[in-house]
Amino acid sequence: DPPTVTMQRLKGLTTGGLPTFADISGSFGGASIDEDSWVEQLKNVPWNRRRHLLVNASDGNHALNPPQIAFVGDDTWVDLFPTQFDDSHPYPSFNTRDLDTVDNGCLMHLPRLLKRMVGLKTERDRSTNSSSFELIISHFLGVDHVGHTYGPNDPHMNSKLHQMDVSLANTLGAIDNAPSDSCIVALVLGDHGMTEDGNHGGGTSEEMNAGLFAHFSPGCDGDDDDAATKIIDGVDGREIGLDAARAFESINQIDLVPTISLLLGLP
Repeated sequence: DPPTVTMQRLKGLTTGGLPTFADISGSFGGASIDEDSWVEQLKNVPWNRRRHLLVNASDGNHALNPPQIAFVGDDTWVDLFPTQFDDSHPYPSFNTRDLDTVDNGCLMHLPRLLKRMVGLKTERDRSTNSSSFELIISHFLGVDHVGHTYGPNDPHMNSKLHQMDVSLANTLGAIDNAPSDSCIVALVLGDHGMTEDGNHGGGTSEEMNAGLFAHFSPGCDGDDDDAATKIIDGVDGREIGLDAARAFESINQIDLVPTISLLLGLP
């Protein structure tokens, strides 16, 4: 839904609410979220109230040392959630002619953060009882800035998309190599689309539609007795009927909120 501006779309993605054009003034900073969100719940809900069935038990005593939240990328996230991230690396996002600062920051920190992801930590890291990340948010920005500065069909876009392909391949490769007793889910999505001249903010189809790709580690495809199956409690789309596949060809952005909450075991 419009407005298709990053701050408003992040509000929708984290709270499930429908921001309005009146919220656009918050895009210039200082508009932290007061509404209920899965980010706030993940930070504050006690571990013993969580349905933490997907956590690898060998990663340590999570009741005493609960996993943390990591963030790197577009500093809009930190404007909205200034205190919720345990390992935070925001980069300035306002200069649309800067194609690389935010993305280079993501590329620098993401490999280190992934090594501390619950379910991806090595036996050596587990034995040190070092902190783990249950959630990593990485918000790249170069594709958006290329659109604003040069348009979506410029050679700069091909170069930036190739850079994203390499980063995705490395990240998804790490998830594919996760231990068989770990279930790790990656959601790759855009917060908004863009017009033919590279802009966004309004309500055209090009602005309101963005890609969504979901990827999970082999351990998520477990037997009926496995935690990965219990966490979804038999919800697999068949309850919609014969049109289940078609129903999920396109979803509302705010409908990701209950899905993310379910995967994180939040109440």
